[in-house]
Amino acid sequence: MLSPTLRRVRGALGLAFTWAVLWAIAAGITGGIVSSLILLLRRTIPPVGLLMAAFALAGAISGFVSGAGFALLLTTSARRRTLDDINPLQFGALGALPAAVFGWLIFHQPVLAFIATTFGFVAATGSLILARRANDRELENPTSWGRLQHGDD
Repeated sequence: MLSPTLRRVRGALGLAFTWAVLWAIAAGITGGIVSSLILLLRRTIPPVGLLMAAFALAGAISGFVSGAGFALLLTTSARRRTLDDINPLQFGALGALPAAVFGWLIFHQPVLAFIATTFGFVAATGSLILARRANDRELENPTSWGRLQHGDD
């Protein structure tokens, strides 16, 4: 059985990795397509795959750091509160804050920092919605999840 501190670390890492994957997909697709369209308008043949990979890598790094920052803010500000007690807009702001800071520190461009902030807000709000759905589902039928009891293998 994990200690409460290790459970928090595992949860923070899980959230950070989840955000990294989702941000990589979103940034790879949007950044790759937009950049390719801009290059096509400039009459240049774009390396679409390379652009998508570069934006996906940037999105993964940004998502991991922002997700870890969000998890840290969440553990300090929403402690002892249930999922139903949390306001989705405040939750979204908690996700947008580290994304905005990291986005500005990395890109130094207002448009890209705004995109990172938007990703953070959407990711945090989506995380809350998914957590509430999972919590409601477990409350409706907890035996269907088949959890192991203490001492079971």
